[in-house]
Amino acid sequence: DEHFSSTSISHPRERERIAMTTIHDGSTDDRSHEEALVENVALGVVLLSPVVFIYMLFVKPSTYGKLHQSKESTMNVLLPSSISWFLFEVPNLIWVVYGVLHSDDAVFGTPNKILLACFTVHYVNRTVIYPFTVMSPTSKTPIAITILATCYTTVNGFLQALSLCRHQSYPSGYEYSMQFILGILIMAAGFAINCISDRQLCQLRKENKGYQIPRGKLFQVISTPNLMGEVMEWIGYGIAASNMPAFSFTVWAMANLVPRAL
Repeated sequence: DEHFSSTSISHPRERERIAMTTIHDGSTDDRSHEEALVENVALGVVLLSPVVFIYMLFVKPSTYGKLHQSKESTMNVLLPSSISWFLFEVPNLIWVVYGVLHSDDAVFGTPNKILLACFTVHYVNRTVIYPFTVMSPTSKTPIAITILATCYTTVNGFLQALSLCRHQSYPSGYEYSMQFILGILIMAAGFAINCISDRQLCQLRKENKGYQIPRGKLFQVISTPNLMGEVMEWIGYGIAASNMPAFSFTVWAMANLVPRAL
C-alpha cells in the first residue's frame, strides 16, 4: 500500500515533467528551424544582390535628378511619394515590434539592443520623419516600385529583427570591443551624413526651380553624399552585427545604392 501510494503521487508529476520536456524540445526544434530559415533567406539575398547590381547599373539605370524622365511613369499608377515611402518602409518597424515582443532573453543582450535601436532609429526617420516632413508633397512614385520595395523590406525586417531578438548571441562584453564600437561609429556618421544631405536636396526641390546642382557641404566633394551616407550606415551595421542577416543587408544596400551614385 505504501508503495502504491508513493507511485500514485509521483506519477502525475512525472507525466508533467515528461510533457514539459516534450514541449521544450519541440520549442527548441522550432527555434532551430527558424534560425536555419533566417540564415538561408539571408544567403539568398546575398546571392541575388549581384544580379540586382548589374540590372540597375546596365539594364535599367535609375532616372532621377537631371536624368528624371517624367514620361517614364505615365504608364504606371502613381502614389504620393510620402505615402509610398511610408508603406514600403513600415514593415521594418512592424518586425522590430514583433521581434521585441517575442525576444529570447538568453540571446537579446546589450549588443543586440544597441543594434536594434540603431536599426529602429533609421527606420523611424525613413518611415515617418523623412516622408512627411522632408519630401516634396508633389512628388510621385510608381506603385510598382512601392510593391517591390515592400517585398524587400518585409524580408529584411524579418531577417534583422529575428536574428537580433531571437538568434544572434554575442560574447560577454562584445559591446566594448573595437569591432562593435567602430561599426556603430561608422553607422552613426553615415546616418548624420544621409540626413543632412537629404534635407539639403529636399530644400532645393521645394524651391520649384527645376533641376539644380546641389552646392555646399559634402556636395562640394562628392555628387551623392546622401547615398554615400546610407551605404556607410549599413557597412557599419554589418561590421558591428557580424552575422549573415546583417551582411545580406549591407550587400543588398550597396547593390541598390552604388549604381545610383555612379
